[in-house]
Parts: sequence; structure tokens; C-alpha cells
Amino acid sequence: MIAVAAAEQMAVTETLALRETLSEKIGLQLDRVIVNKALQSPFTQRDADALRRAEGEQAAALRSARWLHARATAQKEHLARLRAGLDGVACQTLPFMFCDELGENELGELAGLVEGWLP
Repeated sequence: MIAVAAAEQMAVTETLALRETLSEKIGLQLDRVIVNKALQSPFTQRDADALRRAEGEQAAALRSARWLHARATAQKEHLARLRAGLDGVACQTLPFMFCDELGENELGELAGLVEGWLP
């Protein structure tokens, strides 16, 4: 059985509750969890510190960069809590696809990742 979740507080809590309920009430185990739309920050901690101090004409770009780093950091924390609570159940992430619509190329990329995880 595969669960799909987001790297967000509520989704992690629900996935861990699902794992427990499946085990205790039905006797089933999760085989793996796939975390959808995972962000990776392109910034190092040093970069993030510089972004926090930065000001200037590029305010919108700075806000976007700060938001991306903060969101990726929060997702990383939620993912760590999920992995710790899964007690060894495989957990993989699918990347957030920065596009207006998922087209054939994007779907192929995601399908290739998932296919590589399946027996």
C-alpha cells in the first residue's frame, strides 16, 4: 500500500495516523509514502542570511526568494517528522514542477521517478 502526502503539517499528521490505523485496525502496513510537490531551496544558509538583510529595488524578487527558502525549509522539517514517524517505511519525494500546467514531459519525468521506486 502506498500513501501520497504533501510535506505540510496536517498531511504529515494524517499520513502518520493512517499508518497507525492501518496497522492496528486492519493489520496492513504501508509499503511506502510518496511526498508530492517537494520544494528544494536553491539557497545555502549563507545565501538565506544575505536575503534576510537585503533591501532595494528588487523587493518583489527578494520577497519571492525569501518565501521559497522559508517554504522549502518548512517542508524539510515536516518531511523529517514524517520520516521519523514512519519507522523505516520507504519515503520518497516528487519535486515541485515549476510550470503552469503539467505536460507530457513533466508527467514523464514524474512517472519515471515513481517507476524507479516500484518493485
